Amino acid sequence: MNSLFYDSSRKNEMQAFLDRIYQIPKQNSNIKINKNVIYNQLRYGLLPKNELDGNGRGKSNRQFFEKWSRDFSYKRNINAFCDDLTNPYWFQFTNKLPLGKDYIKLYVSINAPHMYRAVSELFSFIEEQNIFHISQVSCEARLDNVIIRLGKNDTKSLEKIIEYINSNKYIKSGLNVNMPFIPTINGVGVINEHGNSFTTDISIYISNYINKCIDSNIKPSVDDFRNYIRTFCTDKDLVEAFENAYTGRSEFKPKEKRIEKSNLSLEQKTYLLVDALKATYLKYGIIQVRAALESAVLDDDFSKFSNGDGLKLRDKIRNNLTSKDIMQIIKYALPNFIYPKLIAKDESGKITQFVNILFENQLALELDESCLATVEKYDAEYLEKAIRKYMSYGDPTGFTRHLGNSKINFRETVMKIKHSDLLNCIKISLKLKGYDIDDEIEADIPGIYANTISNSRYTSLTDSPVLSR
Repeated sequence: MNSLFYDSSRKNEMQAFLDRIYQIPKQNSNIKINKNVIYNQLRYGLLPKNELDGNGRGKSNRQFFEKWSRDFSYKRNINAFCDDLTNPYWFQFTNKLPLGKDYIKLYVSINAPHMYRAVSELFSFIEEQNIFHISQVSCEARLDNVIIRLGKNDTKSLEKIIEYINSNKYIKSGLNVNMPFIPTINGVGVINEHGNSFTTDISIYISNYINKCIDSNIKPSVDDFRNYIRTFCTDKDLVEAFENAYTGRSEFKPKEKRIEKSNLSLEQKTYLLVDALKATYLKYGIIQVRAALESAVLDDDFSKFSNGDGLKLRDKIRNNLTSKDIMQIIKYALPNFIYPKLIAKDESGKITQFVNILFENQLALELDESCLATVEKYDAEYLEKAIRKYMSYGDPTGFTRHLGNSKINFRETVMKIKHSDLLNCIKISLKLKGYDIDDEIEADIPGIYANTISNSRYTSLTDSPVLSR
């Protein structure tokens, strides 16, 4: 084996795939090209006809799941199982590799007649070598039916597996061609993975490109598609994988811990982070914001941020900010709002404080909306009781769900705020309205707030600055 160098260019295969997709709507005007059409073509389009069922999907091999579970039950360095509740479409083989986002990902495409024995021999070898991995085998025939994930720098195991596959005559004779956009080493697809699905993401770009060609009545070209990827794709892992398949013969290089090189200043990075956090908050709420920051800082995983409805904010922060950048921004921000001795010592605590500072005013405005809806439906006295009920018992049922034709669930809006934080949120709302409540008795504040909402200058919910933004 030419150690860890990719096979020759797959340009011709990619061009043939693009040509075939371009012809689909010409042959059947009822079919519109979208990412799902592309995804299915990548999975099943090059399978031998005897491996397809009557619907154009791969035939089932679920009959092997119980056998593999039984065959590997006594082996020491591997877990073999199918989780019917959370992942019923894949049989899993695992050994000690921690869950994360950064892996070396192998695509092994095995044909149906060889499936049972080839998979059994391959994972018996992996078990004997005590290789750490997270792997899965599809319940149906498809070109990516065997996926093996190794540690992000485990090139020794990568080389062992590829050498074994190519030295095992039975497995070698049972290999199907890999998906055309996957770079291969001796027929085995190999890419660096960072959280996203390569097949899903490349399907989106192919779909957009083909539709652009159809609209312009221009035949697709793999060279033109390469320029399209370079121009519009901000996912460096995807661009790297595509380039390796396009050029061929390049050396596989594992990813070290991701250290991004960005020309952005810290101020620019701060604005970018805040934009991504706001987009995530507006789409998913404050709990997701905390989860996104913690995943980025603790696991170098940016997948929980919203992409900002076409703004590609997730991709931009992934490519321009590191976990260290984010913590630097948070550490610089906190002393401007919190007395230094009160700043949390651990990273998770700092993240929580930062999120509260960034969004507490927004939560106060949303609380006003929900309380105004409750007042308009009932009265100030009823609202005060609803507030005290939630503060004391965490029971939000006193707040109205809906009002008029509004689609907002006001009760769920209140539930974004922990019942133990509600009093503080009310104080923030009153301060935003110019009230000096520092000398007020805390027990009186819910009543003061309820009357303030009742006497609000907004005559209806549609006048609210939050709803009209």
